[in-house]
Amino acid sequence: MEKEEIQSVYNTLFQYWRDYDGASSKIQSKIEKSARMYADSLPDEIYLTLNQGSASGLFRSAFFQGDLERSLAILEEELER
Repeated sequence: MEKEEIQSVYNTLFQYWRDYDGASSKIQSKIEKSARMYADSLPDEIYLTLNQGSASGLFRSAFFQGDLERSLAILEEELER
């Protein structure tokens, strides 16, 4: 993965995380949907890395916040390399 690409994905997901925190449930639902659509557009290599090898299910509603925080941590590690 290219550093610029990783940074771009990190920035986008970080913005979702910031917007999600403290938002109403209606807004959170919209953010979750937007994040899932964004994730589906990611290159396979990045998607699989963020979703620990699984080809589907990233940012599902019940696991959204945990998936988002784990994804940010993974991207931070990649950026520090």
